[in-house]
Amino acid sequence: MRDPADLRLLPAAGGGPLRLLYAARERCRETLIRLIPEPQAALIVGILLGIQSSIPDDVYAAFSTTGTSHILVVSGWNFTIVAALLGGLMERLRLGRWPAFWITLAMMWVYAMFTGGSAAVLRAAVMASLMVLARASERRSEPWTLLLAACWIISAADPHTLWDLGFQLSAMATGSLFAFARPVEGWLGGRPPFRWPWMAPFTEALTATLAAQVLTLPLILYAFGNLSIIAPLANVLIVPVVPYAMLFGSLALAGGLLWLPLGQALGALLWLPLTWIAGGVGVLSQPRWAAVQLPPFPLWLLLVYYVLVGALWWRRGRAQPPGGLSAADTR
Repeated sequence: MRDPADLRLLPAAGGGPLRLLYAARERCRETLIRLIPEPQAALIVGILLGIQSSIPDDVYAAFSTTGTSHILVVSGWNFTIVAALLGGLMERLRLGRWPAFWITLAMMWVYAMFTGGSAAVLRAAVMASLMVLARASERRSEPWTLLLAACWIISAADPHTLWDLGFQLSAMATGSLFAFARPVEGWLGGRPPFRWPWMAPFTEALTATLAAQVLTLPLILYAFGNLSIIAPLANVLIVPVVPYAMLFGSLALAGGLLWLPLGQALGALLWLPLTWIAGGVGVLSQPRWAAVQLPPFPLWLLLVYYVLVGALWWRRGRAQPPGGLSAADTR
């Protein structure tokens, strides 16, 4: 092992777009932590920028216990919210199809690289790019084709991505939503209180959580052994608030970059959803039964599970989901 005294820091490479982008990312991080107090500031830095280093260990453990850790990282799900907001903005501006396409495409990829360009985010970015291209060219976007194409493009560019756990979970969560969201939604929709109109946001969050768990939970148990019992309830109560945190966080950040007092004033709007997220996760992580640690199991058992689930799904004729692809499906 080399003596640390022999190590020296090499000079950084020249400028370049990525260097400027990461410098801007650091500027945004410094601005956000000046807008609101901790731990809310650390949460919004993780949600918007994908930087988790400032999140306290006990706070991160609470999110892990409640099965809501995906909120703290910029993943395909967070990227979906950005893509949906951009789509709505382009519609309001009433731009032509192709100008809207190029603007949306550029902003999505700048955001993808701005947040670190993880494999999960790049997969969502490629998938969303293909989707908006299909819309601009007035072609139908088939969900499974887009998912497989995005995974193929990312893995062809870097085969090591196939062993990236974040990429695996992101792709499986998306496929699981395609395959099981409608059956779960139909099952919940016929039962009170989920069929009541005012429960729609919570029903949607629970539907997405349960559907995604079909394919992701076994992999999570295989990799970590952590089974969150309280995850469905936590996701129902927490996930619907995240888009508001992202929206108010973006507004406060923009205001803070222009004039710090303006950002701090807008940060008052951001404080409420972040406090709901942090407080809710803190309370839900307290019961001793909130999460249990399962013993490890062999890889062959995981593979058998996926083969059986895939065979059952195919047999029931759900290989072709009806309709086109929405922005939310790039998750």
